[in-house]
Amino acid sequence: MLDPKLIPTPLIENGTRPFMDARHAKRPQFRLLYVSRHLLALAVLLSLRKLAGRLTPSELGNRLAQFLCKMGVLWIKVGQVLSMRPDLLPVAVCQELSRLQDFTEGFEFERVKPVLEEELGHSLEHIFSEFEETPFAAGSIAQVHRAFLKEQGVWAAVKIQLPDAAANFKSDMLLVRFLAWLMNRLAIKPHVRWSEMLWEIEHIIREELDFHYEATNMRRMSKILSKHHNMHMPVVFDQYSTNRVLVMEYMAGVVMSDYIKVLHSDPGRLSAWLHTNNIDPQKAAQRLLFSALRQALEDNLFHGDLHPGNVVLLRDNHIALLDFGSVGFTERELLRKYDLYMQAMYTGQYMKMADIYLLCVDRLPPRNLSEVKELFSRNMQGWARAADIRDLPYQEKSIGQANDNLIRLMGQFGISPVWGFLRMTRAYYSMDACFRELAPRSNVFKLLGKYYRGKERRLRKNLALRPRLGGAGIRFLLDAPVIFSESVMFNETVIRRSARVFEGTSSRIAMFFASFLNIGRMFTLVATTWLIAVWGYQHLEHVRARPWAAWLLSAVPRLDNQVWILVGIVLIYLHRALSRLNRELARENIWESGS
Repeated sequence: MLDPKLIPTPLIENGTRPFMDARHAKRPQFRLLYVSRHLLALAVLLSLRKLAGRLTPSELGNRLAQFLCKMGVLWIKVGQVLSMRPDLLPVAVCQELSRLQDFTEGFEFERVKPVLEEELGHSLEHIFSEFEETPFAAGSIAQVHRAFLKEQGVWAAVKIQLPDAAANFKSDMLLVRFLAWLMNRLAIKPHVRWSEMLWEIEHIIREELDFHYEATNMRRMSKILSKHHNMHMPVVFDQYSTNRVLVMEYMAGVVMSDYIKVLHSDPGRLSAWLHTNNIDPQKAAQRLLFSALRQALEDNLFHGDLHPGNVVLLRDNHIALLDFGSVGFTERELLRKYDLYMQAMYTGQYMKMADIYLLCVDRLPPRNLSEVKELFSRNMQGWARAADIRDLPYQEKSIGQANDNLIRLMGQFGISPVWGFLRMTRAYYSMDACFRELAPRSNVFKLLGKYYRGKERRLRKNLALRPRLGGAGIRFLLDAPVIFSESVMFNETVIRRSARVFEGTSSRIAMFFASFLNIGRMFTLVATTWLIAVWGYQHLEHVRARPWAAWLLSAVPRLDNQVWILVGIVLIYLHRALSRLNRELARENIWESGS
């Protein structure tokens, strides 16, 4: 449980807090038709605005966000996943979609109360002495109420799954699958890999619909955050938690979203509050960043959604984290690559960064990548110069922004990283909304350097052989894993680069033969049409032709009907065979099949 000494004084009084506006919404009887109708109406509206030249990226993002929020559960998650793809959508659209949590509203308590009492197996009065019916937070799947537990004698946060959330997910998933199939068939942005995005969305939603996953995530992360990061998180009350209800400790701190509102509306009051509670925003931001880096690069278990609604400020620069429904981890090989990628960013080795980025890509286009790497390096050099300007807005020099720029740049060449890489970069991007308000003048390079020096000290401390080795031996043990890891990575790069040459060559050969077969198919169609015309000219008396056409048609001698049938069968067989071979070549083509 949170130490009462760390609870800060209120920043926003309960009477002035803008509580969530609950809405009463019934599930449409024909959900699929309801969503399809609204989706079609949105498509028509956006098309008309586009044709009129009045559709700006900001308006597109805003209208998409409003539509997705209105449709609920699955669609909000679709928007959040799409916001991770700056290679697919304009910057303004991604920014609007990343704010989707701000659009969500709660349901009236009469609709969620039956869910709560059914899951708990008791009336509310049996477990809680007080229960605030107005939710203080809401998301795409659940809303959260504050209540006082009788037995434990503490305030709790009660997270309740929204009615019909699971049912809406199942019906809406049919339409989302169809849209993904359509994108694949029409070959729209093939490098995005729509089928993988579909799996990502479905996997995330299925886990978030079962609160047992979140409770498990909280127990796992609690051991790491409290012991090693000096961070705090709520305690779960397992006896009251089910797959649709999660009861946990209420963290009585100041949510970063409230901090940001007061910062812009009444900075004087915020300054006094910071002084009263001994909070240095710069130190709090640094603690948040270092914890996020350690979670991803050292613990391989990281909070994937550190937006301002999930970060709580406590006294003496302590921080608590909320909402562990989106916790990520990745394969060890990708983790090593991402660690080297971040080190290359910190040390200014941008061509090395490009090489590592290309190792985090499943499929590469058959092209010379030297130009791509050069553009990658120049982009990073521009970002590095911006990061040194103290008064430049933090958004233009953040790590999240740098990664977004790179993903967008590489997307222009049809190069897209694996989803594990995108999840890790998105975790930093969501944290930027907190960091830029706490420490807008921070130097990213200095902070990354400080983190890696701390990481080295932790590794040094954990070396069991430290007392029996001199400084050189310790340095060797520290450097050997990095040297070996880089050697493996870049030997693999050479192999991949050689493979790319072969892939590009085989792809061009496949394209050549596909073109040749297409010509053959067209020839069989033309020949079939001409022979049908010849047969008609020879056997149908009423058929007349111009002199030049008659000369061409009469050039073929008269044949028996059995011969005509045989020629027709041969031509049909040739056309089908050529078509089948063309499809097989397209399927075997490395880049086409990867798309």
